[in-house]
Amino acid sequence: MGSIGMNFSFWPFIIFLPIFYQTALHYDIVTAGCSLLAYTLPTLVVPPMAERLSHRYQPGIVIPLGMFTIGLGFILMRFGAVSAVASGLTMLPGSLVAGVGLGLTNTPTTNTTTGSVPSNRAGMASGMDISARLISLAINIAVMKSMFKFRAAGLSFTGEMAKCCASDKIRIAASLSKELVRYTVSASTAPTQASSTMQALQTLGVVINKGSPKLPVYELTDTPATTRLQSLLAA
Repeated sequence: MGSIGMNFSFWPFIIFLPIFYQTALHYDIVTAGCSLLAYTLPTLVVPPMAERLSHRYQPGIVIPLGMFTIGLGFILMRFGAVSAVASGLTMLPGSLVAGVGLGLTNTPTTNTTTGSVPSNRAGMASGMDISARLISLAINIAVMKSMFKFRAAGLSFTGEMAKCCASDKIRIAASLSKELVRYTVSASTAPTQASSTMQALQTLGVVINKGSPKLPVYELTDTPATTRLQSLLAA
């Protein structure tokens, strides 16, 4: 669960943050890259401390603490993104906190995963973690392409549609299915994966929820970040 939560919360922003910096904040490539370091560098600095904490307090405490810290970072990033004077500085606190959270989560999760199997299966266990990370990126692309297709067709993109993008195991009307780009994960994990992607998009202002928390209806905004994302996906 730690691996799933980490990979489907932190990594979606690796796609969307550079686009936000370049289009919404009008940063050049170098400035956007430097701003992104606040999000990624803590993942290199914090793991040694996380490993010591894991030995002292057990992974069952450190991993949830890391997940909570990632969530706190996202809340701060949301405030920074919608600020009247949004900039790399307003995004900095949230980026740093989220990066620290991943640093606290990543190493204990990986070590617990590989340590829970025989040594000759350690490579397989590590591969499962990497696969979850790559799958999260693939689902992000599937969801975004589907949203643009739904908008072009004049259809509403609900939370259920986001789940259907994550898993082609979920049944849906043929008229809607043809507008979706779908991935192949199991139906049981689709809600977590879809929810994390939509939360990332809402944090950066690419998507807004016109419905309710229980019955979301997502709508793309007309921000420069959304336009840039559309052009990249169409390429």
